[in-house]
Amino acid sequence: MTNNHHQQLTIRQEILSIIQESADHNESIKREMAGFVQGLANPDGGYRGRAAHSDLYYTIFAVELLSVLAGEFDTEGLRKYIETFGDGDGMDLLELACLARCWGNLPGDWIPAERQAKILGRIETFASADQGYNINPSAERGTAYGCFIALHAYQDLGVELPDPGGMVGCIESLRTADGGYANEPQLPIGAVPSTAAAITILHQLHNPIDPELGAWLAACHHPNGGFLAIPILEEPDLLSTAVGLHALSLINDIPDTIQTPCREYVRGLYDPRGGFRPNRLEEDLDAEYSYYGLLASGHLER
Repeated sequence: MTNNHHQQLTIRQEILSIIQESADHNESIKREMAGFVQGLANPDGGYRGRAAHSDLYYTIFAVELLSVLAGEFDTEGLRKYIETFGDGDGMDLLELACLARCWGNLPGDWIPAERQAKILGRIETFASADQGYNINPSAERGTAYGCFIALHAYQDLGVELPDPGGMVGCIESLRTADGGYANEPQLPIGAVPSTAAAITILHQLHNPIDPELGAWLAACHHPNGGFLAIPILEEPDLLSTAVGLHALSLINDIPDTIQTPCREYVRGLYDPRGGFRPNRLEEDLDAEYSYYGLLASGHLER
């Protein structure tokens, strides 16, 4: 395995650059959010989600937000926390990708080479027969989500993806009749998160992206707010809005017709407690949706 020396920004770097721009636009929100996220820290070095205990998944969003909002986070605390997971023995694909991403957020070459190799070896057990990745280790076909988090993990550990062409082939097999991408094979309609994952993967692997996907994504925008996860739903959500806007930014400009309602929708989800709500129906805050809120805001402020 060789280190990746491509000059193109990784997925994480691209997204954090947008979040940084968003945070810098409003100092008062930046301070409120920094206080909220700092309050999620636990003594073990991890960060909690909506439960009291530290959670590896939510820790990712917390440390990346703090790197933007406060300029720093407790790197030694994070290292001690993720050391407790060792080489990822017994973890599923998402947990392994979270572990890799936490290591990727630490400065320099903190991860031992042997541990890096073992984590990536375990990720490869989730490679599907079609050269994609699936959270099910025995799957014949990969999924958009599986490919996305596997690519993320390789980037976070600074290693070349073993078979980029195979992953692209897997992604293209997920194109749906309506013009989007589904997470799994043979689903009849596309989904915004899956389509955004597919577009991001194609962009990162230097493959052409069908410009018609811009129209498909724009059609998933709800006239009174954000993006719908799938076209048949009635209530938009912040995750779909953030990743939909990000995907649009990779293939063309965000249409003027959706910018104002999206901006109002995202602003309406900000809570003075220091975070963003997932949608208009939920009141709970966490680091993940606060991350999506800044990502969406950053694209709309550009």
